[in-house]
Amino acid sequence: MMRRLRLLLVLLLSLGPALRAEGPIRIDPPFNLSWGEPVARIERLVTGCGARIVSRQKKAGGEETLVAEDIPKIEGLRRLLFHLRDNQLIGLELQYQGVVENEGRDFWDKEKYDAFMSRWRQALDKQYGPGKELTRETRRVGEVNQTVTSHRWTIGSTNVDLIYFGAEKGSDIFRTLSVHYRLAL
Repeated sequence: MMRRLRLLLVLLLSLGPALRAEGPIRIDPPFNLSWGEPVARIERLVTGCGARIVSRQKKAGGEETLVAEDIPKIEGLRRLLFHLRDNQLIGLELQYQGVVENEGRDFWDKEKYDAFMSRWRQALDKQYGPGKELTRETRRVGEVNQTVTSHRWTIGSTNVDLIYFGAEKGSDIFRTLSVHYRLAL
């Protein structure tokens, strides 16, 4: 009897990985991109969808950031920041703002940002499991009230962060929501 239990236990342990619920093994960047994507394909994707590359920023450690704006047909998507090392994709940041073009004013109120962030959180929770809250704080910096809320989902060596930042000084208000996909190196 004891031998059968041991055999059953060994069998279950060896089959455990095969029996687990299938889920993603990593978090991939959006837009059908892959980690390590060459910069030439990213440039074709950006210009092919009607957006434009507005800057390239070299950083320490051999990293480069390619900034794209004027992304059509995605509500509130203001800019994309492609993080590259050795001309290959290692990160992608999506920055959302409800800004009226050529006026610079934000037509999304706090509730719209909260609802937008909630939809993103629900989608990421559904796809990758419950995320971890990293930050939830409001503090005063000089005359400015700043609010930061952030969450992280991690699978293997990849993660995605969802970050809300708001700053208010009287009637001057700045808000942004960003989604950061990152490959840990």
